[in-house]
Amino acid sequence: MKAVPRLVLAALLLAAGGCSRAVSVSRLVPAPYNLGPAKRVVLVEVSGEFLSRSEAASVFLAEVAKAGVFEVRDATNAFTSLSALGAGAAARKAKEFRATWPADVYAGLEVAELEAHDRREKVTEKRDGQEVEVVRHFAVADCRLRVHLLDAKDGRVLADFEVTQQRRSAKKERADSSLRTDALHRTLDASVAEAVAAFTPKRVNDWLLLEDEAPLAKEGLALLDKKDVAGARLLWEKGLATYPKDARLRYNLGAVSEALNDPHAAREYYEDALALAPGESRYRRALDTLDQRLRDAEALRTKP
Repeated sequence: MKAVPRLVLAALLLAAGGCSRAVSVSRLVPAPYNLGPAKRVVLVEVSGEFLSRSEAASVFLAEVAKAGVFEVRDATNAFTSLSALGAGAAARKAKEFRATWPADVYAGLEVAELEAHDRREKVTEKRDGQEVEVVRHFAVADCRLRVHLLDAKDGRVLADFEVTQQRRSAKKERADSSLRTDALHRTLDASVAEAVAAFTPKRVNDWLLLEDEAPLAKEGLALLDKKDVAGARLLWEKGLATYPKDARLRYNLGAVSEALNDPHAAREYYEDALALAPGESRYRRALDTLDQRLRDAEALRTKP
């Protein structure tokens, strides 16, 4: 059976409350700005105040790398503007850069606004057993960050969006410049993190509870305890000869088939289980979530 990329990445066994067991299906959910099958992102430029440019680039590279979905490279020292990589004549003139910095997506950041303001508030604290009113100083910063993503092959705009964030600094008894610096760092970091999340698929785990009262469940679960998912499926497939009309057995086969990256077999088993037990909501949910996983996988295979 042909594997479906980016659909099932792991299978684990979980003891839930000492009785029910589950297999885990790991998948990627497309981000709001879906980049499809893109694998490499190159940061081309960051504009804004000098210090904010440096930090924005550093945080961007770290956030993209941390997600583990894209390979990311920093081309900001090549001093090429994103506009020079656009479609048409601009794209034809940028052959040298494209050869040096091959990518699926070229990215640009613009720190459009980043400013902090001093604030203070009165709070009540206990001192020597008595409540006293004191003043605490802090800073509040606002950031507006624009993000531009281009198709590295033809210069098409894949995404062009803006994020805004506001963060406050830690509090101190006295006001000083470090409060504004703290607020600025927090706000810029949060803005870049939100921007990266807007185009990076999110990895999630779906737990599929197994029917531990199904035929051969005990023997199959013992194999799963040893991480022998293929062995459990083989055992339960053989069991169909003895228990051909058992919906629970077919549902369990659907779950381990998903864990083995065989969604087509999983669909057949879930549909069989639902036909045998049409009132069982767990089987309907399993089929619905499988369909959603397949739609997500297809979206991540399709070029935007």
